[in-house]
Amino acid sequence: LGCRKLRAEVYSAATDKDQAAILFRDAVAMWERSPALRRRLKPKGANPVWELHTSRPGVNSYFKPISSDKKGKSGIRPYCALIDEVHEHPDNSVIEMMRAGTKGNQEALLFEITNSGFDKKTVCGQEHDMSVRILKREFENDAWFAFIANLDEADDPFEDETCWPKANPNLGVSIQPGFIREQVQEARGMPSKEGLVRRLHFCQWTESATSAIPRKIWEACEGEVDVDALTEKNVPCYGGLDLSRARDLTAFTLTWLLDATKDQWRFASKTWFWTPADTLKERAKTDRAPYVLWAEQGHMEAVPGPRIKYSWVADALQHLVATYHPVMIGADQYGLEQLLDALGEKGGSIPAEVHPQGFQRRIIGERDGNHNRETGADDIVWWMPDSINKLEAALLEQRITVAVNPVMRMCAGGVVYEQNRTGHRMFNKDKATTRIDGMVSLAMSIGVATSMRDDSSIYSKRGALVL
Repeated sequence: LGCRKLRAEVYSAATDKDQAAILFRDAVAMWERSPALRRRLKPKGANPVWELHTSRPGVNSYFKPISSDKKGKSGIRPYCALIDEVHEHPDNSVIEMMRAGTKGNQEALLFEITNSGFDKKTVCGQEHDMSVRILKREFENDAWFAFIANLDEADDPFEDETCWPKANPNLGVSIQPGFIREQVQEARGMPSKEGLVRRLHFCQWTESATSAIPRKIWEACEGEVDVDALTEKNVPCYGGLDLSRARDLTAFTLTWLLDATKDQWRFASKTWFWTPADTLKERAKTDRAPYVLWAEQGHMEAVPGPRIKYSWVADALQHLVATYHPVMIGADQYGLEQLLDALGEKGGSIPAEVHPQGFQRRIIGERDGNHNRETGADDIVWWMPDSINKLEAALLEQRITVAVNPVMRMCAGGVVYEQNRTGHRMFNKDKATTRIDGMVSLAMSIGVATSMRDDSSIYSKRGALVL
């Protein structure tokens, strides 16, 4: 109305009709309560209203909701579009649908409104990163205006309420501190809710929809691990190996068992990563991770070729095993047979056994001592739910020191679990928001360490071993 534009098309846009209608219903509510708007706009439909259009003859402008599944959507020519909750959009179809319709109108305006998300590979993450680059003057685009209300990096909204207005400029007006305080309190008692609260109320990006391992818990366990000193002290270590497919990371973790108190084990852990060099830059863009930088800094090794050859992994593992002498290594079954064949051709071997990745259990053998052959009470059993539980408990209780590595930090942030009907959990790589190979190898190493460890062994006679 203010621009006196004829035949102006204004849309509330979303991926589906119901989502698009949410913002439009708010607009209708405003129209109902404003005498000035009611004089200028007329409705179509009733309970619900599905369009508002101008009452002046010949203007023919209107406002209505639209979704990307609308047939014939390529013919729209938006003068203004309001795109809400971009973090919930599975792809960029809505935004591109609106942008394509503005090609003949340089005055068109597109508004994108959103909270933070949990996956920077999404359209929301891409739009956010572009906005940050423009605000930092790393990229010039005078047609793009961005306003981001978020916390500073050092702010902790769970401990300091004074930072809340940074992410909530309207605090005390449209949203009350008491409500946010309730959400924070619930998140403290339910770690799985922490990511949701951080995204929706403090505009913080998280690595997964429901943070299986909150960043704060992980970072509290990061520290220096002197693997050479531990080896010199004959501290026993155990391994976990997650072999890669063409585009994954190959991860090998060694975990040193520091204490001998059952169910209160303390650990120190370090993970080595290898990845194909030929596709490194391409995968860095796809995964939105600085693989090239991490390789240059030595946090991962880029192996020449489009994929990692088993012969190359065999050489690398043989060197690490000869240096640190792991008692046993749990490995993903994928590729293990080919790896062992490659080792055999070189006249080498590693102490590796298959560690199941799903909900299956595997009996590795019997512990020394009194074994009940009927119940199998003293069997050494490996299975992923048990390994995950022990790793999670060690993290929560800060009984593990993990060598600082940004690749490992990425893996920890992307963990998503799959749960069966009995409540047992396993890693879900398909739904993970980042590569999680390092967490898989770490969990296996913890499972191997705690299952192979026996109170009657030589390590229990040495007393506590510390860093």
